Amino acid sequence: MVIIFLLFVVWILFTVCVIYFINKMHSINSKMPKVESTFESKHVLIDKNINNIITLEQIRKNNKDQLIMIMSSTCKVCHDTFIQMINNGIHKDRSTSFLLLARNLDEYKNSINVIRKDINIDSESINLHPISPEQFQKLSVYIFPSFILTDDKGIIKSVSTLADNPF
Repeated sequence: MVIIFLLFVVWILFTVCVIYFINKMHSINSKMPKVESTFESKHVLIDKNINNIITLEQIRKNNKDQLIMIMSSTCKVCHDTFIQMINNGIHKDRSTSFLLLARNLDEYKNSINVIRKDINIDSESINLHPISPEQFQKLSVYIFPSFILTDDKGIIKSVSTLADNPF
């Protein structure tokens, strides 16, 4: 009889604990943002001038909207996306610059040689430039490839990744 009583007490305590934790979780859940929330994060570079962030004079050749693709020399997805953009002529549709992050000049040159083998056009006509790790840090971009869209004055209008389908 005592065992049955002890089991009953344990069962009651367990039930009380479960109810307590369910209420606590409900309280925490009610404080979280709702799915319908209109909260939209804004990249830190939006509405800033690209010329004040990185100093690559060759990027701003004309006064048109410009797409800047930032890629890494060691990123296979970046390489494939770059080749796709070039072979499909996307770089001709809008003023497009490509920034290649490389740890040193030799790595940059090796990447350029690999790219030249894979594209169907003269690589000299492509607006491809090296970018140093220091310049890259100023861009606050953490995923490769990333795309920055600027207006005709160099003001950054959007920063996106390949997952956002920027082109």
